[in-house]
Amino acid sequence: MTAYQKSMSAAQNAKGVLYGVSMYKLSWTFFKQQRYEAATRQFVELLHYTDEVEKKTGDPGADFRSEAYTYIAGSLTYVDFAGPQAAEPFIPRSDVLDLETDPTVIETKMRVAIDRVQDPSLIPQDKLWTFQVYKALALEFKELNQLHNRIELSEKMIAKWPMHREAPEIQAGIADTYDELTRQSREGTVDRKENAAKALEARSKLAAYVGNTPWVDANRDDPEAIQMAERLVVGGLQRAAVEHTNRARGFLQEAEQMGDADERNAQLDKTLAEFKLAERAWDAYLGQDENAPDAYESRFWLADARHWIVYTKVLAGQSPFVGDVLRARKSAVEVRDSNEDDRRLEVAAYYAVNVAFLVQDDRQRVFRESDGARGLEEKTELELAGEGDAKKVVRKDLPPAVRFRNLSQEEYIKAVPENQDVNKRAPMFAFQIAESFFFYGQFDEAKKRYAPIYEKECGKSDFGYRAWESLLTMSNLEGDVDQSTKLAEAQKAK
Repeated sequence: MTAYQKSMSAAQNAKGVLYGVSMYKLSWTFFKQQRYEAATRQFVELLHYTDEVEKKTGDPGADFRSEAYTYIAGSLTYVDFAGPQAAEPFIPRSDVLDLETDPTVIETKMRVAIDRVQDPSLIPQDKLWTFQVYKALALEFKELNQLHNRIELSEKMIAKWPMHREAPEIQAGIADTYDELTRQSREGTVDRKENAAKALEARSKLAAYVGNTPWVDANRDDPEAIQMAERLVVGGLQRAAVEHTNRARGFLQEAEQMGDADERNAQLDKTLAEFKLAERAWDAYLGQDENAPDAYESRFWLADARHWIVYTKVLAGQSPFVGDVLRARKSAVEVRDSNEDDRRLEVAAYYAVNVAFLVQDDRQRVFRESDGARGLEEKTELELAGEGDAKKVVRKDLPPAVRFRNLSQEEYIKAVPENQDVNKRAPMFAFQIAESFFFYGQFDEAKKRYAPIYEKECGKSDFGYRAWESLLTMSNLEGDVDQSTKLAEAQKAK
C-alpha cells in the first residue's frame, strides 16, 4: 500500500500512466485488506482522475473504469463496510456470506448496498459513469442469486435514468429476473403466480422503448441503442402479448360462469385489465415492423384484443368509450379487408359486426336503467297507431345504433364469401337488416330486403318463412289485396 502511495506522490505532477496505475493498485489493495469503504472512495477518485485525463487529452490513459465499477459494486455489498483500521494487522474477517446460512437473511442484510450506491457522499449521482456503477451492482446481485435486490435496484435505475440508452436492457433484465423467481417458486403457490404476473407486467413495459415514445425521441441519434431496443422488444413484447391474451381469455371464461355479481364484476375488471395490456403489447409489437412476415397475424390479435375490450365493458354494464368502439371496428375491418391473407377474414368480419351489436346492447341497457330517459328502446314488433280502419303504421327513422349495426352486417355479407361463412351468419344478418326496417315502419326498404330472402330461402329455412310472413303483413296493412293474394297462393303452392 505504501509503495503505491509513494508512486502516486512521485508521479503527482505529471499524472501520467504511472499515476493512474498506482491509484488503481492502491484501490485494489484497500479491497484486499477488506477496507471496503476506503476501496470504494479510492476507486471513485480513480474514476474522477480518468475523467480529468480524458477531458484534457481525449485519451483516458490507463483505463481501469470497468474494473473500478466491479470492485465498487463488490465493496458495497459487504456488511462490515469500514473493515479494519489502517494500522491494524491484516487478519481475514468473516462477513455475512460466511456467517449466515439462510439466503433470505443474507439478501436482506446485503440490501444495504442499494442504500450505499444512492449515497451522494459516497457515489456521485451526477456522473456519466454513475449508471455503470449501479449496473455493476445489479450484476453482482445476479451472480449472488439475490434476485429481489437486483429487481429493486433495476427499478430504481429505470426511475433515475428513464431515457438512458441501456434502459430497455435493464427493463428486460427485470422481466428475466421475475421469470427466474417464477422458476424457483413451487408449482401452485401464491409466490409462483405473483412472480409470473410481475414478469409479464415487466415485459409489457418494453412497449415504452419502441414506436412514438419519449425514449425513442431521446435516443433517435443512437441507432445502435434503437436497434438493441427493437431486438429486445420483438421477442419480449410478442411473448407478453400472447400471455396477456391467454390470461384475459381465461379470466373471461371464469367470469361468465360466476353467479355472484360482485365476484363476477371483480373478475371482469381483471379481464379488462389483461385485454388492455394485450392490446398495448400487440400494438407495440406490430409497430416494430408493419411489413413483417407475421404482421397479418399480429393485426388480427390486436383486433381481437380491441373487440374483447368492448365486449368485456358491455358485459360488466359499462358503456364503452367512442374511442374503444372506433379502434375495435377499425382493427377488425383492416384484417377483414386485408390483401395479405384471408385466414382470419370470417372472424374479423364477425368482430366488426359484433362491436355494433355490443353498442346496440349497451344503448338498450341504458334505456332500461334510465326508465326510457336515455338510450335505445328495443324494437321487437311493428308499432301501430289508431283503431279500426284508421289504424296506421308508425314510421320512424332508424336510430344511429341500429344504422351502425345494419352497415356492419351489410359489410359482412359483401366481404365474406359463402364458402368462408362457416357459421352461416350471412342469412341471419340479411334477415335482421330487413326486420329492422320493418319494425320502424319503413316498408319500402323492408320489402327490398325481404323479397330476395323469401325467393332464396322459402321452403329451405325459417328465414324464408318469416320473410313471407312480414311481406304478407305489409301488403295487408297497405291494403294491397293483389299482393296479399299472390303471396298466399305462392305459399300454398310450396
